[in-house]
Amino acid sequence: MNPDMLRNAAWMYAKVSDGTFITSHFSAVLKDKVDGKILRNAVDTASRRFPYLMKEVCKNESRLYLVDNPRPVVIKEGSTVRLCSEESNRHLIAITYSGKKNSFISHHGLVDGRGIMPFRSTVLYYECREKYDSTLEAPAQTRLYGTEIMPSEYEDPYEFAKELAGYNEIQVHPALPENMYNICRDEKLERTGYHCYTYAVDSAAFMAVCKKYGGTPNTMTALLMGKIFHDRKTREDSVVIPEIYCDLRGTIGKNNGHWTCVSTIQMPSYESTMNLSFEEQNAKVRGELKKGAGEESMKKMIKEWGEMGNYIEAIYIAVNTDYQMLIEFNALHDKFFFTFVQHFDMEVYINDFMKVLEENSIPVKLIDRWEDESGRMDIVI
Repeated sequence: MNPDMLRNAAWMYAKVSDGTFITSHFSAVLKDKVDGKILRNAVDTASRRFPYLMKEVCKNESRLYLVDNPRPVVIKEGSTVRLCSEESNRHLIAITYSGKKNSFISHHGLVDGRGIMPFRSTVLYYECREKYDSTLEAPAQTRLYGTEIMPSEYEDPYEFAKELAGYNEIQVHPALPENMYNICRDEKLERTGYHCYTYAVDSAAFMAVCKKYGGTPNTMTALLMGKIFHDRKTREDSVVIPEIYCDLRGTIGKNNGHWTCVSTIQMPSYESTMNLSFEEQNAKVRGELKKGAGEESMKKMIKEWGEMGNYIEAIYIAVNTDYQMLIEFNALHDKFFFTFVQHFDMEVYINDFMKVLEENSIPVKLIDRWEDESGRMDIVI
């Protein structure tokens, strides 16, 4: 079988047909203003190490395939590039920059956020080495030009993930109860695109509250947002079910593959746990996570950047999905970076979350806000 054939071709085709995509939008804020020429050099060098990412989509009968794309990856000054279009040279990845910020945009039909980490880390390494320190040591997740491509980089984790207990297949959206609370059923909330907000949160203060209640950043965020949605819901018969995205690579021992390997762990409905103490709620949610893909280590996330982290002020990621709201967080230095991606232009849920942080003496600051159209486009194949 052609290793570049999309295993999720049927799903991708449906998404292409209606002009909707899942894209990752990873941003790294450097200490100084981005130099477009240096960034161009870094991207060109890194691209030669990752030929399996230099692709475009073609159609053969009812299936979609990835084929080689010899055109350069687009680098654009601004906020967004439309993937799979002439604006991106038909690529499924692109890079934008503005001020001190680099942004890596990638299509989940090619690679997910964890799968593209070696590429974006390699680009940042070449950029920081030329810009700051010619002797800079490369972080562990970089794959430098000239190093051999490992066969495991082509392994399709989807096939192995199906063997996991409790997972018949990787599902982007598992089956949900019909009365799950959909915040867009509120007539006041109109779908108006992707609205993204990133906040820097003091990690020590946030972790202190997590430890107080026996929680983790994942579980605390899921439970707090579950309560916020419950308190503001307009339908009494509906239930609020938080879900947590999990990378399955570590669970199945396939850490080098670039194919999408993400599933969602469905938490108990907030209504079924609201009479429990917050400690008991955290214990229940952590138990569900351990059945699936385990918990993310914030310390590991920080260490992954090595010396290069000295030249980066912030890192954060936004993922455009069909969910009305998705929250992503990353860790660097003494900060957690929370990014809220929502389909509606109303900040009431985010403001409620920030109020909870302030009530618990957790310093928080809005550091970025933007609208992202990279996953909202028409494609003709």
